[in-house]
Amino acid sequence: MPPKLFAVINVGSTFIRLVIAEFPEGRDMHVVEQAVKFMGLGREVYTSGIIKKKTISQAIQIFLQYKELLTGYGLAAESVRVIGTAALREARNRDTFIDRVEVRTGFRIQVLDGIEENRLSYMAVQYALKDQWSNLSKHNSMIAEVGGGSTELILLRRGMICAVHSLNFGTVRLEEAYRGSQLEEITPQTLRQSMNTTKEILDDEMKMSTVKSFIAVGNYARLAAEIAEAAEGDRYWRVNKTQWLQLTHVIHRLTPEEIVRRYGIPASAVEGFGSALLAFFYLLEDTAAEEVFIPKVGYSEGLLVELGPGIDDDIQNRFLQQVRASALSLGKKYHFDVDHAKHVADLSLQIFDQMKRDHNLDPRSRLLLEIAGLLHDIGTYIKPSGHHKHGQYLVENSEIFGLNPSDIAIIGNVVRYHRKSGPVPSHLNYTSLDRDSRLAILKLSAILRVADALDRGHSQKITNLRLERQEEEMHIRGDYTADVASERFSLSDKCGMFEDVFGYKVILT
Repeated sequence: MPPKLFAVINVGSTFIRLVIAEFPEGRDMHVVEQAVKFMGLGREVYTSGIIKKKTISQAIQIFLQYKELLTGYGLAAESVRVIGTAALREARNRDTFIDRVEVRTGFRIQVLDGIEENRLSYMAVQYALKDQWSNLSKHNSMIAEVGGGSTELILLRRGMICAVHSLNFGTVRLEEAYRGSQLEEITPQTLRQSMNTTKEILDDEMKMSTVKSFIAVGNYARLAAEIAEAAEGDRYWRVNKTQWLQLTHVIHRLTPEEIVRRYGIPASAVEGFGSALLAFFYLLEDTAAEEVFIPKVGYSEGLLVELGPGIDDDIQNRFLQQVRASALSLGKKYHFDVDHAKHVADLSLQIFDQMKRDHNLDPRSRLLLEIAGLLHDIGTYIKPSGHHKHGQYLVENSEIFGLNPSDIAIIGNVVRYHRKSGPVPSHLNYTSLDRDSRLAILKLSAILRVADALDRGHSQKITNLRLERQEEEMHIRGDYTADVASERFSLSDKCGMFEDVFGYKVILT
């Protein structure tokens, strides 16, 4: 039997890209076919805020062409994942655009938020640089994608994520902002000024001078690697820093028409190219990196790997470690008690794992509980009294790598309800969620309350929990290193929600 085919369509600011791939058993992903159709969707959105009627019609025609191509491979429109990024996120008439495309072609578009773009970029980089990762993890790294509508940045300290950013900084967006102004076009000086604030923020989070590996992701980066005739591996290119600088200066001095003639690039692909290379270089110049890694894959391939065989165990485990590292980085930003946070998260997971038949939640909920356990007290940074409310605000207004807005909303609510009263109808951040999310919040909050009570003194006295059900009672046994009177008192005060949700009275034995 031939390998099953999978397909992804990516609607970007300047293109609509199709990738069809298969995964032969025991071998890496094999791209069977790919196509790119360039389209100025971002230019319209960043100037007028809407996608014009003519562009919607053009997009529909592109999708119909892709549908015909996919039919030849036996793939139906409903089996294809279609994603949209910055331009669609910001279009005021995006719902109309998405509906028109679906009605006319059968393709359903999912608009990604910036943090999900970051996640897919990371997964693509992991896949492309799998053989290099052990070396890259020995020092600090930056993953950067400069796109037409946004810039996605990930900072890694010795392989572990310490900061993620999704910025409304894109080359097409900037060029449209300058077009029609006195300057007429963006210059190296204005672009550098636009990036200065971002670079200062990055330098506060991790000194750029300590970054030794620079990874450039996306269409612009891949185009630069091909033009530069970079050293090529199976899944990535390598370009030295000097070579990148030289190419940047050449491209930025050429007119779009000259770039098209010299390199044979489609005219629609040139939009924002020179500015993107400059933006990459301004990020690169402050680092200690001597070369640039450019993965041959991007969002689409990262998603294809998930759709196909799934992420292998090593990459999946590293991904989960990165989610935790991102949460810990956020906690440290607000000066949380790291030992207490880690211990409460660990106790929460011990309870979760021993209550699978009672809560019936999936592994994703387990991860959300762990992150809520790590961040449950960060609101004390604002004020100890009411810190559960402050904590919800901080979580819901922060970026945590690998977690989408729905995940963040659940974590924020679990942090909110880890103490004091439970949800009431006036709590819109809770009541506006769907039923499954609300039930998950109640169950995870009840577990977190018990775990938090078991470390009432922030001294990690209780470890190795064993849960025993005795009719309508849940007996918790554990190893104690000191008197637990304060934990016993705290548990009696905080176990009400657990009893309401699961039907067990909790007893510390």
